Amino acid sequence: MEKGINYFPLEVHLNDKVGLIEAEFGLNGFAVVVKLYQKIYGSLGYYCEWNEEVALLFSKSINMGGNVVSEIIKQCLNRDIFDKTLFDKYGILTSKGIQERYFEIVKRRKNVEVVHEYLLVKIDQKYKIVYKNKENVYKNEKDVNISKQSKVKESKVKESKRKYGEYKHVLLTDKEIKSLKSKLGEDMLKTCVIFLDEYIEMKGYKAKSHNLAIQKWVVDAVKEEMIRKEKISKHYGVNNKKETIQSDIDYEYYNEEDIEKMMSEN
Repeated sequence: MEKGINYFPLEVHLNDKVGLIEAEFGLNGFAVVVKLYQKIYGSLGYYCEWNEEVALLFSKSINMGGNVVSEIIKQCLNRDIFDKTLFDKYGILTSKGIQERYFEIVKRRKNVEVVHEYLLVKIDQKYKIVYKNKENVYKNEKDVNISKQSKVKESKVKESKRKYGEYKHVLLTDKEIKSLKSKLGEDMLKTCVIFLDEYIEMKGYKAKSHNLAIQKWVVDAVKEEMIRKEKISKHYGVNNKKETIQSDIDYEYYNEEDIEKMMSEN
């Protein structure tokens, strides 16, 4: 769906806010403001995201130092050329004037996608456009009575999982790793990952969530192995601190029925 526009009106006599930017930074200040307008209107239409990566590419595209651009934008925010509240909260550059001009230009479009939280204007009243469901899509009033209605589909972005262990069988997200490390400690987590990785390699064990598997039964299995090895060490007088728990684990001891039982327990 088309979002940006191919042109935007630039007034012959700009307001004092832009004039002050030009007075402070010369033509560089004026150029940055106009280039930002082009970026906003040409891409998403009524705003653009602004972060370190975007700033770096923008500065390079206009052949201007990053520090100079940052200072100009800082003053633009201070002088309300761009809305400081939305910048601080969402990291975007926009303004009421930008949005008014944009929605006036696209008012004949059938569909206009917007993020409701970014709006500074009441487009449903001024431009006869109404809010549709939870998709952040606004439709022109003349199209509201069309009988065909699209269903809202909520897409959930799943956090990508990383592979852990020698055989790369253990799949955990960064969030899960952080949570497990907090609950178990780094050393125990490493041991559990090694245990589960080798168990999957040898037994072909499958689980929907390795995070839950570690919490439900792997950590208990590891603790049992630690106790077993400690007893063996005491019995034979072995005290080798470098020896790892994985060196002689009896993986056959852990069958699927026992694991399923442990997974179902609270």
